[in-house]
Amino acid sequence: MNNHFKCIGIVGHPRHPTALTTHEMLYRWLCTKGYEVIVEQQIAHELQLKNVKTGTLAEIGQLADLAVVVGGDGNMLGAARTLARYDIKVIGINRGNLGFPD
Repeated sequence: MNNHFKCIGIVGHPRHPTALTTHEMLYRWLCTKGYEVIVEQQIAHELQLKNVKTGTLAEIGQLADLAVVVGGDGNMLGAARTLARYDIKVIGINRGNLGFPD
């Protein structure tokens, strides 16, 4: 069994600057570690990333081995609903302040 991820997708719908900062920090860190990274189109646009591979949530589901969802409970549940159709692992980074209590 291969436990290594080659292509990682970054998804979410940031509503706060701290969440957007998390997306950018994650993108840059993954790139320095040598991963192929696909960024959800809206995030790449908001971060003004150039020369980055972008895709829709469905395209990330088709192409990536792992999706990292940055945001709150709603982002995680929404992404998981779409990504459940694909052979992809999903993890979340909680940056939300609404939704389910801790």
